[in-house]
Amino acid sequence: MTSKKKGGEKQFFEKIYKEYLLTEISKLKTPFKNIWSEIYRPGKRVRSHLIEFGYTLFTSKKIGGELRQLQIAYELLHTYAKLKDDVVDIHLNSEKNKNILAQKILIADLAYYLSQKAFFTLPTPLINLLKEDWLYLQAITWKGEFEEVSRKHPNPENVALLKTAYYTFTFPMMMGAKMAEDKEMLKKLPLITKKMGIAFQIQNDLTSYKNKNLVSEDLLNKRINGLMKRILGSEKEIQKYYKSPINLTKDRLLALQRKILLSKEFQEERGRAITLIESAKRDIIKLRARPHVRRQFLLYIDNVFSELRND
Repeated sequence: MTSKKKGGEKQFFEKIYKEYLLTEISKLKTPFKNIWSEIYRPGKRVRSHLIEFGYTLFTSKKIGGELRQLQIAYELLHTYAKLKDDVVDIHLNSEKNKNILAQKILIADLAYYLSQKAFFTLPTPLINLLKEDWLYLQAITWKGEFEEVSRKHPNPENVALLKTAYYTFTFPMMMGAKMAEDKEMLKKLPLITKKMGIAFQIQNDLTSYKNKNLVSEDLLNKRINGLMKRILGSEKEIQKYYKSPINLTKDRLLALQRKILLSKEFQEERGRAITLIESAKRDIIKLRARPHVRRQFLLYIDNVFSELRND
């Protein structure tokens, strides 16, 4: 894999990521259309960007093929996690849904295999350096997912820490910093990324309430039902807005959405997330890091958390 930049780092990574997937999927000799839209999911690529920032903040060494391969492995692991989320969300009410479920499980297995292949074909010294983090992040992510689906009202802080803070922010940046061989920063980064991860989960949850396309599904998500309960006062009040967990009428949905968006609790959650991000940014300014990369990173954080201020 080359490390030459073309059209910016984001576009360049997207190009090599797509090339990698096309090469690997072509080896399978299976119907391409059934796989591509599920396994190649364009998005913010937050985790791959954070691996890069974790590296470039603390070293002037050029980005090499090994770091790109680690980014690819992490993105594929995230695709696997997203497909698992889809599987959990599917209601098994019809044969059609069962067929979709089966396909998603199989494509999730493929994404997991490709992620492990990308990681474990890195140079042996790099595997030895990162293997413990790579395996541990998968274990704690599983723990966060299990907490989310196995309890009626899971602890939102636990889910935010395990499923978002560590998986989305801490481990990508830590692995990048390890590749940069900066031991001092490895002690400071977890405190910063923990704040960012909790704020990111809050932003995702609050955005779900504002987005009319998502709200009908996400209001039923167990993780954010905790906020609903705080706003509405009780489980009984929640049930007034819909007859059953999968039959939310449009009028009831809009009434519930308005009540949530205007609530004191909603604004308090938003304020808590903004406070966490501002604290994380102050910590980043204090880091012994490359000044121009630090400025880029702070701008990137503002972009990632822009939804918090778009009210």
